[in-house]
Amino acid sequence: MFDARNFGRQGRILEDAAPEGETWCFEGRINLVFLLVIIGAVFLPGSYLLREAILVAAAAASWLLTPKPVHEQNAFSFGPIREVAVLFVGIFATMMPALDYLRLHGGRLGVVAPLQYYFASGALSSVLDNAPTYLNFLQIAQATSGSASTVHLLGAQPLLVASVSLGAVFFGAMTYIGNGPNLMVKSIAHESGVRCPSFFGYMLRYSVPVLLPILALSGWLFL
Repeated sequence: MFDARNFGRQGRILEDAAPEGETWCFEGRINLVFLLVIIGAVFLPGSYLLREAILVAAAAASWLLTPKPVHEQNAFSFGPIREVAVLFVGIFATMMPALDYLRLHGGRLGVVAPLQYYFASGALSSVLDNAPTYLNFLQIAQATSGSASTVHLLGAQPLLVASVSLGAVFFGAMTYIGNGPNLMVKSIAHESGVRCPSFFGYMLRYSVPVLLPILALSGWLFL
């Protein structure tokens, strides 16, 4: 027998059990402005530390103006960037003598072929940021080819410039310290509870057996 009371009661239960409609919101929209400021600052001239001042000001304003609940919901902390800063200060401090030696005596190292520049700059970029690696091997290329400037080198030996650039950029993925964002992403993942391989574990399991053959093949094919 049909019981209207049971039907009504079941209907209310189904309504209560029905999932609520999902809503989408975008908090911290002010950071889009700061992101545009940072992108624009990259194209500013490096004189008088203007670019660096704008980058620091944008980061500080983002921290101060973003609502605290947004930081809390995203589990934001200064731990990863602090770890990267300490590590790279140590790397740059200890690598300066080696970079100075390359700058003074690099022309006598016998690095002349594009493929040699590719692997040499890549080997150093694997354990150091790509910017100082690029600058130093570019100076070695200038000294070796007798070029007076980067513009002259680019016109006379464009393949050398390409080799240094590709090696300095591509090989940054060989280790966690080959590029600043590598270690920062690892630190963020570690704080979020995501298991990551160790420094040597990443090299032995991924970069050396997988990435290095790809980079070597790319250099052999195009340089």
